[in-house]
Amino acid sequence: MEATTTAAAERLAKDSGIKGIPLLASLNSLNFPFSFPLDFMHLIFENLIPNLVRHYTGTFKDLDSGIEDYELPKEVWSEICKAGSASGDTIPSSFGSRMPNIETERSSMMAEAWGFWSMYLAPILLQNHFSHRRYYDHFLKLVRLVHKCISFELKRSEVNEIRQGFQDWVLEYEE
Repeated sequence: MEATTTAAAERLAKDSGIKGIPLLASLNSLNFPFSFPLDFMHLIFENLIPNLVRHYTGTFKDLDSGIEDYELPKEVWSEICKAGSASGDTIPSSFGSRMPNIETERSSMMAEAWGFWSMYLAPILLQNHFSHRRYYDHFLKLVRLVHKCISFELKRSEVNEIRQGFQDWVLEYEE
C-alpha cells in the first residue's frame, strides 16, 4: 500500500508474496496475526511429514542415517507406497482425493494427501517395518498430537498437553 508506483507495488508483491491487505483485515473482530497464529497445513502436512518421509527413505538433504538405523529399505518403501496408493480402491472418495503413490508421484502429494497418509495410512503401513520399534512409536506420538490439534473440540488442559507433547517429540527426534 505504501508503494509509490504500480511497478514498485508489483516488485514488493513478488518479493513478499503479499499482493495487498485481505478483505478480512477490515473486520474489527479479527486481529492479524493473532486470529491465525499458525499455518498448520504448511508446518505439518507440507513440511514436517514430507521431511520425515525423506529421513525414512534416506533422501533428506543428502544426510545418511549416521549411527542410527531408521531408514526403510528401498524395496520395503516401494511396497508401502504401492499399498498406500492401492488403498484408494477401497476408501470412499468422501474421505478425500485418491492417494497417489508417494514414491512415483510425490509431486502429486498435496497437504490433503500428506495429512491422510500420515494420520490414517502410515500408522498401519509403517508398522513392523522400522529396524527398531522406537522409530515407529515416535511417529505414532506425532500422529496422536496431530489428531488432537485438528479435533473439533479441545479442552483448555489439552493445550498444554499438546505444547509439551510437541516439545518432547522434538527433543526425542533430536536424540
